Amino acid sequence: MKTVLPILLLVLLPLSLSAQDKRDLPGLNLYIVGGPSFYPEDVDAAVGEGLGIRIGAGMQFTERFGVEWLLDITPNIETYLISEILDELIGDTYKLETTGHIYSSLFATTNISLTKGIDFVAKLGYSSHVYEVIYEFQEEQSTTLARHRYREKENTPVAALGFQFPIRRERESTLEISITRFLKENVNATALNISLKQVF
Repeated sequence: MKTVLPILLLVLLPLSLSAQDKRDLPGLNLYIVGGPSFYPEDVDAAVGEGLGIRIGAGMQFTERFGVEWLLDITPNIETYLISEILDELIGDTYKLETTGHIYSSLFATTNISLTKGIDFVAKLGYSSHVYEVIYEFQEEQSTTLARHRYREKENTPVAALGFQFPIRRERESTLEISITRFLKENVNATALNISLKQVF
C-alpha cells in the first residue's frame, strides 16, 4: 500500500506533460483549500452523521497535474452506537467519549476540462488516520473507576472524484464539489465535500 502514491505520480506526471499541457503556468500556483464535508453515519467505521471539516493546501505543476495535502475531520459517532460493543469487551461502561476521525492525506491530482468553465477532478492518494475512544468503567472486585484511552492509527488509500467551477473569471478562486472515499475496510468513510480553493 505504501507504493500507491509513488506509482500514481509516475503514471500521472508523464500524462500531464502532454504537448497541449506543456505551457508554463504563471507563478508557483500554490493554493489553499477549505470547506465543509457531509458524512453519512457509518457504525462499522465509527463515523457519525453530520458536518465535518476539510482544510489543506496544494500546488499545481501543470494545467492538469498537481499535488494536494488535505486534513479531514469527521463528526463524532453517537456513543450509544458503540457502547454495546464496549460493554461486551469490558463490562459496564460509566462514561464514554469519542473523537472524530482525523485523516491526513496526500493526493496526486489531475484536472480534465469539460467545458470552458467546468473541470472534472480526480485524486488518488494515501491517508494517515487517527481515532480515539476514552472510556471509564469499574473493574471487577474494585470500587474505583478505571479510565482508559483507546487510540487507533492506521493508513489507508483514498480516492476522490468531483467537479471544479470558477468563482471569478481569472480562475484564482474556484469551488470544488467532490465525493471522497477512504478505501481500507475498517476506516472506509465516505464524504461529500464542498471546498473553496484560492490560488495565491
